[in-house]
Amino acid sequence: MNPERSKPTETRKKEVMLLSGGNPQIPKGDGDVPVREYLDAMPGWKREVGERLDTLVTDLVPEVRKAVRWNSPFYGVEGQGWFLSFHVFTGYVKVTFFNGISLDPLPDGHSEKSGDSRWHHLHEGDFDVALLARWIRQAAALPGWDPKGKEPASKKEQEPMPEELVRKLAEDPELKAAFEALTPGRRRGYLLHISGAKQSKTRAARVEKWRSRILEGKGMHDR
Repeated sequence: MNPERSKPTETRKKEVMLLSGGNPQIPKGDGDVPVREYLDAMPGWKREVGERLDTLVTDLVPEVRKAVRWNSPFYGVEGQGWFLSFHVFTGYVKVTFFNGISLDPLPDGHSEKSGDSRWHHLHEGDFDVALLARWIRQAAALPGWDPKGKEPASKKEQEPMPEELVRKLAEDPELKAAFEALTPGRRRGYLLHISGAKQSKTRAARVEKWRSRILEGKGMHDR
C-alpha cells in the first residue's frame, strides 16, 4: 500500500458527537488535551465563547488545573477543588461558579437546589470581559467544589475577623447589623483588606474609611 495515500486517514480528526443542546461528548480526562478537544468541538459562535473563557481563566489563574468531567470543562486550583465549569446549551453557554454564593456581585443564575453554586448565561455577542474576570479572580481565590464530598465552601471556617473590626462592631450596632447583612463575598473582601494592614492603627483606619460603604450595603468595588 502506498504510505502517502494512507496519511489522510491516519491524521483525520476524530469526529465528536454533539449531545442535546449541541454540547460536545468528550470522555473524562485531565489536563489541557481533553479541554482542547471540547473547545474544538463546540458548535458555531459558542466555540469563540469557549476559547475566550479558556484563555481568560488561563491568563488570570496561571496555576489553573483543567479537566473534563460530565462532558464539561472544569477549572480548579490544586488543593482547593473546582471553581468553574461551562456547558453548551441550545441558545447559550452556561458558566457555573461552584462557590458563586461568595462572589461579588452575585451571578444571577440559581435555583432552590443550587446550594453554593451560581451561574451566568453567555449569549451570542454577550461577553463582559471585566465582569467575568472579576468573578474568575474571586472564584479562584476561594475554596472550590470537591466531588469527593467535602463540605461546601460556605460551611468551612470563615476568614478570621481582625480585632479592630470586632471592637468597632461591638461599639457600633448599626455598623454591625449592616456588616452582617452583606453578601459573603462582600464581607470577605473587607476582611481581607482590613487584615492586610500590618499595623493595628492602619487596620482601625481602614474600618473607619469603609464604614459608610458598609452602611450602604455595598462592597469595596461596587459603584
